[in-house]
Order: sequence, then structure tokens, then C-alpha cells
Amino acid sequence: MADADNRVVVNVGGIRHETYKATLKKIPATRLSRLTEALANYDPILNEYFFDRHPGVFAQVRPSVLTPHPCIQAPFSEIPKSHHKIILRFR
Repeated sequence: MADADNRVVVNVGGIRHETYKATLKKIPATRLSRLTEALANYDPILNEYFFDRHPGVFAQVRPSVLTPHPCIQAPFSEIPKSHHKIILRFR
């Protein structure tokens, strides 16, 4: 799969975040792990998914969710429990 085909743009409350589909698949049972172009929140013109959520709240968990860095990418069970409720809001 080409790198461009694997990239995903997630717009949370007007703030755009770019990551990879493979990174999102590592967060099971969330909306972020099940993104498809058939979803109502996908904008084909902008090629992004929009979530009407507070961007400041999402910024708190962004490193645990979107960053494809080996030190930060962790199974959901290893993400700090203080972030679980915030991550699950994106189901």
C-alpha cells in the first residue's frame, strides 16, 4: 500500500491531525479504528474525517492515539487509564 493511501486526516473540532490507518487499527473498539469512506463524517473533497468534539480534549490523548512512535504506540490496555474515557468518546 502506498504511503499516501495509508495516511488519514482526522479533523477534531477544526484542528487537523494526520496519522496512518495502521496506527488507528491498534485502538480496538473505537470509531477511529473503524474509519471508512462510507461514514457520514468523511468529506471526500477535503479527504478527511470530521469529529465534532472539543479539540483541546483530543489534544490531551493525541500522543496516545495518533502518533506512530514506538514509545507511544501501545495497546489500549497500556494507555493510562486517565485517558480511556476520552479515547472512548471517539467511538
